[in-house]
Amino acid sequence: MNIRLMLATALLLLGANLTSCGVAARTPGDVYPAMKDRRGALDIQVRLEKRRLRFVNTTPRVLGAGRIWLNGWYSAPVEDVPVGAAIEIPLASFRDEHGERIRGGGFFAAEAPERITLAEYESSEGIFGLIVVGP
Repeated sequence: MNIRLMLATALLLLGANLTSCGVAARTPGDVYPAMKDRRGALDIQVRLEKRRLRFVNTTPRVLGAGRIWLNGWYSAPVEDVPVGAAIEIPLASFRDEHGERIRGGGFFAAEAPERITLAEYESSEGIFGLIVVGP
């Protein structure tokens, strides 16, 4: 076999192997339910604390399992939230429909954290607005 052909084949295989090493499998998230019924706002304040989203169910009822949506793009699943329960969700848990994570910032972050201006709670009853507090 020609030495040039063998060398070219080896370089091609090495290049393909190196490019595939850096690609992590992404788990796609849900698509934002733009057509789902809007049910108004819940009296729940959402805060961003140390790259975590935190809220307390201050309503007089249990919130059923659903999803928390940020900026109408990223979401994370939520189990039942009892009355008075505090919930913390790491920002790394929020994904968009393509599997991309929300930019949460941090010391080694290459880009500034994404500003959270809209938070919503989606359940089988519809979508409820939440009150975003803080910077």
